[in-house]
Amino acid sequence: MSRKLFIPPTPEELDASLPSYLVITMLSKDKRSACFYGMDEARNLPVVIKVFPKSLGADPSFLDAFNSQLEAIKQLSHDNLISVYEFGLVDEMPFVVTEYMEGNPLERSTKGETIEPEQAVRIILGLAQGLAHAHERGILHTDINPDKIFLNQDAKPFLTDFGYYEKVRVSKVQPDYGSSGYAARETLSGQIDQRADIYSLGVVFYELLTGGVPKLPYQAPSEQVSCGTHFDHFLVKALHPEAAQRHRSITEFVTELSEIFNQSLVVSQPQVQPAISLMQATSSKTESAVYSEKPLLIGLISAAVAAILVWMALIYVCNRSTQEDLTSIVSHQSSARFDSEEKE
Repeated sequence: MSRKLFIPPTPEELDASLPSYLVITMLSKDKRSACFYGMDEARNLPVVIKVFPKSLGADPSFLDAFNSQLEAIKQLSHDNLISVYEFGLVDEMPFVVTEYMEGNPLERSTKGETIEPEQAVRIILGLAQGLAHAHERGILHTDINPDKIFLNQDAKPFLTDFGYYEKVRVSKVQPDYGSSGYAARETLSGQIDQRADIYSLGVVFYELLTGGVPKLPYQAPSEQVSCGTHFDHFLVKALHPEAAQRHRSITEFVTELSEIFNQSLVVSQPQVQPAISLMQATSSKTESAVYSEKPLLIGLISAAVAAILVWMALIYVCNRSTQEDLTSIVSHQSSARFDSEEKE
């Protein structure tokens, strides 16, 4: 039997049922949920309100898992995670209220294009650090993909929508974990741990570098785009089909990627412009000032040379004029003397 089509409430209907919030407009919807933009009027904060079908609200096993998972997620607090403010039932529909983030999903921000390796690493490291905060508290995401990653106006990454919905909808036939192309192989069995999140994050990293998800036969990023070979081995490990061959924890993932990234900055410094220290910036500014003064210095030298030439020319003219005057005087004196001798 096919699932019934989810028909979400209108913003006006939801607003009437949630007196604590001003529901303004619908942001998006799909067959499983709908998202609305609103305001928390008590705190004057913009929020996202996500609602799910009534059929899930009528499922006690779903609600138990939904509530326990969200109670844990609500305790998370990290600079790279979207915060959960409230959850519950409204008009028999499960709902979640989360922090609203100005920006776009990663998929819309990159538009399937490759980005600079330095920026890609910074995005992945930020997400991995937020994920580490969750993993330390026993919480998995289970559905990492570009649609669950937001970039704000400063390109800072935020991870949202921890897979509470997917995680609690485990069928006896097949679990509903993850998104196609980003889910690790073991998700089919439902036996997952944080290495499944590592796999998904590795796929996102691969996509940022190459513009697409990995396919068979596997090609290293450096075989497809000009990004160097620094990350090839790292991604082979993160994307290994066997969970036991991947990084053992997200902390190990972060440490190894940070080391490779720092080494790559040293090796590829002419191509990649890393963040520089204040001392380097000062030195660079001084060198830039020296280069900018060269035209002025050359101009001053040229002017000095021209002045010397003019001065020498004036001396030459003056000397010549003086010499001509002396010659004229001597000639005049000689002529006068000759005339005087003839008179005598």
